[in-house]
Formats: sequence, C-alpha cells, structure tokens
Amino acid sequence: MASVNMKWIEKSRENIMMTFTNPQYNVEWKEISKATRADGITLLKKGDDTVIDDHKAMGYARWVGLAKRGKMVKVTKTSVKQMENTEAATPNKFNELTEDRKKRVSAQINSGKVELSIVARYDNSFSYLIAGNTRLVAQMKWFGEGYVWEYKVPKDQRIGHMLLKKKAGRTRSDCTAL
Repeated sequence: MASVNMKWIEKSRENIMMTFTNPQYNVEWKEISKATRADGITLLKKGDDTVIDDHKAMGYARWVGLAKRGKMVKVTKTSVKQMENTEAATPNKFNELTEDRKKRVSAQINSGKVELSIVARYDNSFSYLIAGNTRLVAQMKWFGEGYVWEYKVPKDQRIGHMLLKKKAGRTRSDCTAL
C-alpha cells in the first residue's frame, strides 16, 4: 500500500522503511466475530453495549463495504488520546501484552512490513479501534507515532452504541428504536 520512513525513538537504531499493507478484512472480521469482553473470556453477543457489537450487527458485507472506503492515516501522541478501545496512548502497556503477541508484532516491524490496524471514525473527537491494538501500541512505543486504516462511519450508517456519541442523554434502547 504505502511505505513510510519510520524513526525509532531509540536513537541507536537506524530508521526503517516500513511498508504498511491494507487490512485483511476477512481475518479481522473473524476477530470481530469472536470479540470478547474486557475479561478476555466472555464472548460479546448481540445486544452488548459496545461499538464492536454494533459493527458485528452490520454483517460482514456491510461492514467491509464501509471499511474499504477508508484511507491510511497517521496517528500521533495527541490523536491517539481520542481513540477508544486501545492502549496506544500508554505505549508502555506493550510490556503487559502476552509474549506471543510481542514476538509476532516485533517480527512484523523488524521485517519492515506491517498490516494496518483498523479504526472507525465518527467525528473529529471520537474514533474507535476495531482491530490491531498490538500493532498500534508497538508503533507508538517504538516510533512515537503510527499508521492505521481509518474509515468514516456516516450518520446514516450508525446504529446502537454508535448513535450514543451523537445523541447525548439517550439510552441504548432509545437509540436502537430510532
């Protein structure tokens, strides 16, 4: 997709030309489909009050059609603070990830080829990481910036929890009835 010269925060390392590849929507959909609650065990199900659940409710075809309209976007230390569902604003959280995740993302980054994480953008003050937390946290830790695939969720495509961000004061049941 695109190559970017990434500068390591650690000055002793040479810059790396990173090739960012488009998301693998079918693989990420499988992850969305088996998303869990914060405990990492309990599967999310239709009716759970999460943005991920609302993306699942769209169904694969509608979701991927929307997601493919996105573009590669740079994430900074400032912009990542507006993003929900990620620890990328606290890069040292990388140290708390499982060893297999750390190894996998380290290998990707050191190879110079990384799949873009996926972010849904609702407006200028709210975005939500759909997939790729480990990749984004690693980029923020090692480079102080990162790149994601970001797509906009148009107002007419918002359902459930997605509506809450625009209609303050309403409950989920109020929004799903709209």
